[in-house]
Amino acid sequence: MRPSRSFPFAVSSLPFTKALLAYAGIAIAGFLWLIAQLQRGVVRLPKSSLLIALGAAVLVWFASAVLSGNASLAFSGFGHEVGTFVFMAFLGVGVLLVAALTRSEKDAFRLYGALGAAAAVLFVLQILHSAFGIATII
Repeated sequence: MRPSRSFPFAVSSLPFTKALLAYAGIAIAGFLWLIAQLQRGVVRLPKSSLLIALGAAVLVWFASAVLSGNASLAFSGFGHEVGTFVFMAFLGVGVLLVAALTRSEKDAFRLYGALGAAAAVLFVLQILHSAFGIATII
């Protein structure tokens, strides 16, 4: 189970919170990755046929949004819907960042460790929420 699928509580609706977390996380990670690449002086992107297929899927989502009866709703949605082109484009960028950041087995191990630590934190928060009825921590 991914940590983003198991929020113990939220101030707003769960889909809104997940979308906002995805937007913010990918934007921050992309910005930090870009700064690191510019400091090195070389921007290296991974070459993979899976990433080309991902780019094609995002382009198909774009074509679907353009040809939709309500293009503005298909592009960005009415709030932070997860089925819009903008959300899918952000997820595509997120997959590209994961591919760029996990070039070795050691990097992949660190990524899984970070996901496991996030899941452990959410588990503890859920226990606190269930046992003591804590509605918010922040």
